[in-house]
Amino acid sequence: VTVKQLQVMLGVSRHLAYKLINDGEIQAVKIGSSLKIPKVSVINFVTEERREVKPSA
Repeated sequence: VTVKQLQVMLGVSRHLAYKLINDGEIQAVKIGSSLKIPKVSVINFVTEERREVKPSA
């Protein structure tokens, strides 16, 4: 997926999308001058986030 698609999928700003990539939270591959993000990286990010959030009692 593209960075723009990542923004839509996660509902985040462009700045945060790039921060997640630069921090290594989401894996991306540079192809030419653009970044491509494997869908599995997005899925892994979302499922890891859900596991870390503990329900409040």
